Amino acid sequence: MSLAPEKVLPSLATVDIDRLISNLGLVRRISQAPKVMAVVKANAYGHGDVAVAQALAHNGADWLAVQTPEEAIRLRAGGVVCPILILGYTHSAYASDILHYQITPTIFDYQLAVELDRLAPSPVPVHIKVDTGMCWAGISVKDSVPFIKSVMKLPKIRISGLFTHFAVADSDPEFTKHQADLFMAVALEAKAMGAAPIIHASASAATMNYPEYHFDMVRPGMMLYGVPVGGRFDQELLPILSWTSVVCDMKVIHKGESVGYGRDFIADSTRVIATVPVGYADGWRWNLKNGGFVLVQGKRTKIVGRICMDQFMIDVTDIPGVEVGDRVTLIGKDTDESVTVKDLSEVLRTTPYEILTGLGGRTKFVYKQSGKEAEL
Repeated sequence: MSLAPEKVLPSLATVDIDRLISNLGLVRRISQAPKVMAVVKANAYGHGDVAVAQALAHNGADWLAVQTPEEAIRLRAGGVVCPILILGYTHSAYASDILHYQITPTIFDYQLAVELDRLAPSPVPVHIKVDTGMCWAGISVKDSVPFIKSVMKLPKIRISGLFTHFAVADSDPEFTKHQADLFMAVALEAKAMGAAPIIHASASAATMNYPEYHFDMVRPGMMLYGVPVGGRFDQELLPILSWTSVVCDMKVIHKGESVGYGRDFIADSTRVIATVPVGYADGWRWNLKNGGFVLVQGKRTKIVGRICMDQFMIDVTDIPGVEVGDRVTLIGKDTDESVTVKDLSEVLRTTPYEILTGLGGRTKFVYKQSGKEAEL
């Protein structure tokens, strides 16, 4: 384990647990549902799944949600004990793991239900996903009621949840209502057949925009991490992640000299160039060469040349006094300036989800609460 102080680590991501808890509190305040399922799939959207899951579970999340069995098993191995739902596909080969780790699977593969029924010593809770318009994993609306009937015939399977996912809760009320109506028609039929599932449909945008669709449980994801989702309460979200590095080298170049692979940047005058030891192997995207920027001494400075696997270069000519060892902020705030995930996504013409879930590589993550490193 490195003994280097945080301020000189080449790539350091700091997750603010107080802000995470604040965002969870916002969910509680605006939700009409009695329960909250916090989504921690994809390594908690790149923030570190076990640490974030522990913090959420300890501060009021009733459920956690992941995408794969392996993600759920990792949380259990990390000491997470609250209910965990696998939102995505689970092959029947994982049936024994589901039982051993007491994980709730989503069923849209009947063979998994059959295998769980065969192996289980007692009733197993499962959720069923109804595809109301995403055209992805889940049971189509027309097939949902027959599928529910078939699963209910298995003596050791208990349908404890029924859910769907909205496609355009950030932008299209008409289609969102269409999906909700389709889903509730299925839910009412399921209840008429004797099922008593928890009903849930609202991810972050719907949690903010559609209280009428909160049902029994909301399912926030990105809003917990403080990233706007096109919702009514975006301005109240607190970003929980900062990402910093340091200046590791400085050069003065003159007119006609170039920077990096491909000579994509050729100086038109004398420039001061600083190197930052973070690259695309750490999640710093290659296309940030086209308009990307970072903060040095509280000022925006442009990236020059191509992003390399292990480093990138910035032009600090107009920032006097920059030295090797100075902090560089890739995501976060430095004095009055900030770089947000949304800023980066606009430069890259992508979604903040892709940026956050791509973080990692050699980046060290630390978790802070009340101004000191959190014990999670």
